[in-house]
Amino acid sequence: MTRLAKSAASAIATVVTTSVIVFGGVRLAPGDPALALAGNHPTRAQVAAINHSLGLDRSAPDRYWRWLTGIFQGQFGELIQFREYVNALLAGKITNTFLLVAYAFLIISVFGIRSR
Repeated sequence: MTRLAKSAASAIATVVTTSVIVFGGVRLAPGDPALALAGNHPTRAQVAAINHSLGLDRSAPDRYWRWLTGIFQGQFGELIQFREYVNALLAGKITNTFLLVAYAFLIISVFGIRSR
């Protein structure tokens, strides 16, 4: 196996392992998103309807697989608290992020050349 293939395999394993740990950690976190969204004194039917609409009533492996395949399709999911898609949130921040990266690159390049 070439060095490049080993590095790629290691990177993929790291990303998959990290995503499983984060996904599992979020699932194990205390609290119920459906209860938080349902408001004061929700009925069981309301909580069940919210769980179903968000897909929280599916099994963990199914939810993980849907999330993972969605990422490869460019769909990063929905922020439950804000009822907004992650894509829309990222799109609003990408210009400022790009400008910050470009500015940092410029500063690093100028000072990096001077220090040599």
